[in-house]
Amino acid sequence: MEERAKRENLGDLGDLGDLDDLDDVGDVLSWLCKKGEETLKRHTDLATNLSAIKEQEQDFEKFYFISM
Repeated sequence: MEERAKRENLGDLGDLGDLDDLDDVGDVLSWLCKKGEETLKRHTDLATNLSAIKEQEQDFEKFYFISM
């Protein structure tokens, strides 16, 4: 019986790792809602010349890789 209780307690401790995952998810969602929304709004209007388009593309690629 004592061994079973130890296993159950260890199982409960394993669930604590999930709390860290939830914090990470919260951080990602917060970032996406703030920084991500700003970035996407900036890219709703396309640039009008080649250099501005390239700059917009690079900015979006940075955002994309950070978000992944």
